[in-house]
This record gives sequence, C-alpha cells and structure tokens, in this order.
Amino acid sequence: MTFQRSVSANELLYHKAAGAFSDVVIQLVIEGEGRVDLNLLRDAMIKVSESFPGCRLRLEGNLWVADGQLPRIIELPKYPDFQNDLNRAMQSTAFHPQAGITTEIALAHEEQRFLIIFRALHTVMDGQGLQTWAKAIFQAIRSESVPEAYSSVTDDELIQMKNPRARKDDPKIPSAVGPSARSSDPSAYQRFEYARRSLKANIPALIPKLAVACRDYLDQDGQSGALVMVPVDVRHDLPPDQPGLNTGNLSLPLFLNIKPNDDWIEVASQLLRKIEARAYLGRGPSDAAYKMFPDKMLAWILARFYRYQINKGRYLVSAIISHVGKQSLADFSCNGFAARSMVFPPSPMPVCPLSLIITEYDGHLEICLGKSEALPITAEDMLNDLLEVAGLNNLPTENRKENLEALRPPLNAWARPMDILEEINQVIQRSPGKVAIVEGVRELSFEEFRDERDQLACRLLLKAGRSLLGERVVLIVNRSVESFLLVHACLALGAVFVPIDPLYGEERMRAILEDCEPALIISESKTQLSSSCPAFTISEIFGQANPAESTELPSSFDPNLGAYIIYTSGTTGKPKGVPISRNQLGHYLDSVIEIEITPYPHQALAWFTTLSFDISITPLYASLISGLKLLIIPEESAPLAMEELMQSPIATYALMTPAHLQILVSMGRKPASRWQALAVGGEGWNWDLALKAKELFGESVTIFNMYGPTEVTVAVGIYRLDFEVPERLGLPIA
Repeated sequence: MTFQRSVSANELLYHKAAGAFSDVVIQLVIEGEGRVDLNLLRDAMIKVSESFPGCRLRLEGNLWVADGQLPRIIELPKYPDFQNDLNRAMQSTAFHPQAGITTEIALAHEEQRFLIIFRALHTVMDGQGLQTWAKAIFQAIRSESVPEAYSSVTDDELIQMKNPRARKDDPKIPSAVGPSARSSDPSAYQRFEYARRSLKANIPALIPKLAVACRDYLDQDGQSGALVMVPVDVRHDLPPDQPGLNTGNLSLPLFLNIKPNDDWIEVASQLLRKIEARAYLGRGPSDAAYKMFPDKMLAWILARFYRYQINKGRYLVSAIISHVGKQSLADFSCNGFAARSMVFPPSPMPVCPLSLIITEYDGHLEICLGKSEALPITAEDMLNDLLEVAGLNNLPTENRKENLEALRPPLNAWARPMDILEEINQVIQRSPGKVAIVEGVRELSFEEFRDERDQLACRLLLKAGRSLLGERVVLIVNRSVESFLLVHACLALGAVFVPIDPLYGEERMRAILEDCEPALIISESKTQLSSSCPAFTISEIFGQANPAESTELPSSFDPNLGAYIIYTSGTTGKPKGVPISRNQLGHYLDSVIEIEITPYPHQALAWFTTLSFDISITPLYASLISGLKLLIIPEESAPLAMEELMQSPIATYALMTPAHLQILVSMGRKPASRWQALAVGGEGWNWDLALKAKELFGESVTIFNMYGPTEVTVAVGIYRLDFEVPERLGLPIA
C-alpha cells in the first residue's frame, strides 16, 4: 500500500505562502573536501527513497501521497561563494508539490572543494526531517544499514492527541517593534537575502542570549520588549509505537515574551518553563483560516500583510530563532569525501524582520540570518550589528572563502582567546593593591599574591630539579593560603596539580600516586611522602628562602595542556583520574562567572571545601579572574567551618553541597553579610531544603542548582531556582 498522510495546517501555511514568496524551502548546505561519487549518490538516494517515503511526496487534495518523483540531483554550473553570495547560492530550481517534485540534491565542485545541498519544500520537511534524510543517504553511501521513516503522524494529529486547545501565547496583531521601510520595488518585499557567520565557539544558552540581543537591537528605545518565536521539534512527543522515524514538518512555535529589563537568564528560565508545560502544543489562532482560504487568495493576503508590517515597522513577532541541534560532520562524510562545514539557511517567514538558524557541529557554530530585501539594511550588516549587541563579534571566526586546508577544524578549535593565567595577571595589573585573599586576620593583595606565587613557582622548580611543564604535582594539603598559592604556582609553571585529601586512607592514596606518576609531591606531613619522586612537606617548601636568582617562568601555554586531575570517589570501582585542560577550565569559568558572579554585587567568594573536591575549583580561580576577594575558611570540622562562614561580614557567595546547606539550615544562624548567590551541587537535594535556604539567607540571595559528575569540568548544568515552578536540572553551561 502506498504511504500517505494528511496535510497539516502548518504545512498548508508554507504551501500557500509559496504563492507569494516563491518556494519556501528548507536547505542543508555541506561543504568539504574530496568528492562524493555521483553513481554512489544516485544508488544511495534510490535506496533511501524506499524507506523514506517523505522524500517523494505528491500533494493530492489534503493528502501527501508517496508516489512522487525521486529526488532530483542537480549539478551547479559554478561553485558558489557561501560567504559573499549566499543569496544566489540559495536559489533552487522550481518545486511542484502537485507533480511530486518536493526534494532535490544540488552538487558543485572546484578542485578539491565539494559542495552538496539537500533541499526540501518546507511543506514536507523541517530541519530535523531534512538532516535525518541527509544522514540516511550518507549511511547508504557508506554501505551501512539505513533506518526506516514510515511514521505518518502530523503536528495536527499530535495536537489532537495531546492538547486540542488553542495556544495561549500566539500573537494576533502586529505589535512587535522592528525596522520599517517603503520600497519602490513591490517584489523586494517578497525576496529574501542571507548572511552567515562561522564561529569557533561553544556558547551556552545561545537562543536566550540571541533573543535578548534581538530585543536590544530592534527595540532601541528600550520600552517595548520583544516577542521571539522559537520552533520546537515535537518528535519527542510522538507516541512510542511509531513505525520508524518521521521526516515531516513537526516543528511547532513557542513564543518568548521578553520584557525590556529581562536578562538572558530570565529568558532561559521562561523557555524551560514553557517547554516543560508543552506550551507549543495547541492550535494556533489562524490554523483554521489556512484551510478555509483558496491558495491564491491566502498568498495575496500574506503578501499584503507582510508589506503592511514592513511599512509600519510592526510585526507579529520580533524574530524567529531556530536551533537544529548538535551535529557531527562524520555523519555527513563518506569514503572520498570529508565534510568540513554545514549550515541551515532560514526559510522566508512573512511575520518578522529577521530569522536566525543556529547549527552546531564538532566545536563549531554557524549562525545564518535571513531578511526581506525591502528592509534598508543588508543582511550582512544586520547580522554584524546583532552579533555586536550580543557580544559575539569578538569571538574567533572562520572565513569560508579560504581553501579547504583552512576549513579543517584544528585541534584547538575550542581554544579561548586568552589563557586563564593571562586573565589573572591582567586583573592584578589593574588592581595591584586591592585585597585578593583573606584567611582570618591575614590578607594578601593582588600584587602580593602574584609575587608570592611566582617566587613559590621558582622554589618548586628548584625542588623538582627539572621543568614541570605538563608534569603532575601532587598536593596532599589542607585548605589554606599556602595551598591556594601552590595551586596557582602550578598554573604559572604549566604543571598539572593533583589534589589528594590528607584524610584519605593509605591504600587509596598509594593507588592515586601510582596511577598519576607525579614529578613532585607536597604534603602536610612526612608520613604521606613515600614515593620515588621528589617529595616535601608544605613547611619545607614555604620555610625555604627564595632562590638567589629568579627563574624565567613560561610565558605561553598550549590550551590543551592539563590544569588539574581530580580522582573520582571509586564508588563504581577503581578511582579514575579525570584530566581537565586549561582550555576546559577556562570555558567552565567563563560560564559560571557570567551566570553566578558578574550579575551580582559580590564582596568575597568563600572557599571552605577540601581541595580534592572539584567544587573548590570555582572559588580557587573565579575570585581572581573576577577581581574579588577570596575568603578562605580554615580547615575545621564542618559545623565550625559553617559557623565561621555565617559570621563573616564579607562573604556573599559560596558553592556547597546539600549536606553543607543542611548544616547551615539546622544551625539556624542568619548570615552576618548580605549574601548575593549560593550554588548547590554534588548530591541530590529537595525543594524543601531550597525553601529553607531561601528563608535563611533572605530575599537578596539567588540560589543555583548545579549538576555534573567528576568526569566533567565541575558542572555541565546550572539552573537559577525559580520558586514558582518545580525544581529542574538546569541548562548546559559549556
């Protein structure tokens, strides 16, 4: 029996809009080196078409029937320039859904460069469907098994199953602020142009950040806010008994109402709340109209309506921001062809001044913008301005006009522009006399810290008798100014510090020492120093006079060089050492400082956990990079340390476990200072404890839930608690 499925209201909108805005097409552009054999591609396309009926649909009334033509393979006459001529490169040949022409593959090659574009009418596929089809074709080329995609459920049917009510947030009148224009060329309103930016970056919470940037860019008087549409892939809502994959148009709109003063964290919380509430599931206010109006009439209405929005500078939504998920270039490569980049250009949508599609792959990020030609600004300038507002213009970029060797992602593709040691030294230069470290009555300024750190680094080199660059230095020490200096002396030397709790048992300590093969050991006592490498007590290190001649310390470091190794608890077997590079550490600190520290008027970050517990990493480095005081709570029993923490007149931030928090709540002692932020992680905890903590610390404090096993850089998820909604794990941070 021939595969068929109904046409949804969403698909009808795209189909009828094509009468006014030419073909509304979703495209996946893949560039690489080598060549895809044309015969292998044709054979793969034919094979995949058997199990992917969505690539050969024909429109018959209100049904899609899988008896359309096989996808066309078109060879482009010229290799397009996807940086400077993205508009021309996006032009497709004419589709004809009634004739069953709904998908195609375009090819181009120039010397060793090769281009392949997968295209489909947006009426039959969305971005997820298109990439699923493209992956299947490469699987067939590689002679791998190809999945089936016979699921026929539409978004209409899913809504009927899950929530057959109207969506509450859909806009009904054009009220979103945007640029206005009156073009003398009527067709300019219906033509769209594109711009693309390729970044070597991993940016957490990118949709909320871009949404806030769209508000600030479009609403320059700061009075109106913004309404941003985020298409949500609803495949995860499909019933579990589906016959394979679904390549249909299964994206439904979710609307973010962004107030003038909302920051990106508040927008991220709104996004999570609405996703959890399935706010995208429901019928839109115009769904019925798409089925009522004849094709040409609705196309005429849409064209006039979009012209009205551009003329008035008022739109149904401020922007559309889509994210097609993280990809791997290996999925789009085969023997003889290595994919090096991929991008999804936006489809024309006559409801907003701009659309953005985000594509992530292998440590790279593509942001592509689409806009009407009637607006008096080029797409390139609009994208530049938007990224400037978002603070993304200073990130490393890639020029897609370069040769293929330059397109090859380097080993350090995720490298940050500055090493964390350089960041710390810059802070010291700006505020040399400012207090950096406080332990009891002892204080060190930033300048004093730098001098002691560098002198200590020279002493460690003397004790080791060789360079410590990339070598492991074991620290079996308690929490103190001295241990803090040791950590940063290792950073200055390019050494990898390995913390071991002095209270570990002999067997566990010996196992770690044997596994990590240190070049140097520094310990609290001589009883912990049985090793074949140089080993000294902390008093021997700090009791020694400085060398008569200073040693030149390294001035630059490979971003992939190790920063530290922390061993797991061993609850699932033998303890494992988890190496974290300077680059990974820097990315983590970028995120946690941006989310938990910079937005708040902190005085001091508190450090009161053991050095071998990875939540200590945050105060150890973030205090210096942020130019704040580090308050070191001396090594005492947990209740005594907690009491000192609460008595401190300067502590405004700490990262602790739920067990620590429970001690504080049980003590019932109000803090002596006005706390700004509290991050909790490392163990499971409950909402009741969070409510008690809020009551204890007062309304000024913001509480964060952090999650991450030892195998990652401290944490992978963070969530600012919203006390009006249930708890959740949090957003990815790096």
